[in-house]
Amino acid sequence: MNKILIIDDERDMAQFVADICQTKNFDTTVVTTASEAIKAINDSSDYLGAVLDIVMPDVDGIELVQALGDEHPNIPVVLMSGYADSYLDAASILGKAHGVNIVGQLSKPFSVEDLVPFLDKIQLAS
Repeated sequence: MNKILIIDDERDMAQFVADICQTKNFDTTVVTTASEAIKAINDSSDYLGAVLDIVMPDVDGIELVQALGDEHPNIPVVLMSGYADSYLDAASILGKAHGVNIVGQLSKPFSVEDLVPFLDKIQLAS
């Protein structure tokens, strides 16, 4: 099963990502809060990867990267943010330090064509 976790507090963006993932034959789990993400991460060990917004209202996305690294070492993750690229760079460095396999960074807004190569990397990593 190609299961992927999508974490974004913007429901439209989360659904956009889910739709793209489904075209790549991923079974998607979409969550819109960091607490839901942490629960999903703790409840399942069979995610092939995650697409993660690093700016969340309830818990910083960087903390989510740490949680992913702690619960799912080496999981391939695509980071996304509508904020400055420095947020993405910091999250990437921290994620790698926690054993997370950061396969890509996306600045919002992005296109289908921007995300698909990173989804391909997640599938290849499995």
